[in-house]
Amino acid sequence: MKPYWNIEEIKKLDFEFPNNPTRGFNFIDPQDEHRYNSVTAGLYHGLPTCLISEELETKFNWLTNKSYAVTKMLPGNVLPTHYDKYSFYNKTHNVKIEHICRVILFLDDWKLGHFLQIKDKDVPNWKAGDWAYWIGSTPHIAGNIGLLDRYVLQITGTYYG
Repeated sequence: MKPYWNIEEIKKLDFEFPNNPTRGFNFIDPQDEHRYNSVTAGLYHGLPTCLISEELETKFNWLTNKSYAVTKMLPGNVLPTHYDKYSFYNKTHNVKIEHICRVILFLDDWKLGHFLQIKDKDVPNWKAGDWAYWIGSTPHIAGNIGLLDRYVLQITGTYYG
């Protein structure tokens, strides 16, 4: 997808930094709980005005009941292998986890130290506008061990494909 947004507008969003940013995750290795609880990531709930577009809606029209959040992962943070619970989404839409899809839309180009791995596949050297997705309880890892913040738009939706 060709980026239509200005990353500088994204950087100015009022991100919330929750005390427990990993509360919505199931950890693969419970012995690593301390690593999960030390993650620092900002959230902007919803779709900011600068990202609203017909192009976004058209590109992901294969999802229904979409919800959005922009995440800002600060340098020095790794979210170890986990899978998402989708608790709020599931309660709101009454959807089984195997029909929930998570799309990660990269809002900025890849920078040294940024990474995403979905199951056994790396997502390397992305450009703003690239995207990746998984269905249900697929294990994944995200991190920023670089020097610059990492920005993505999370789109959660229902998928019956």
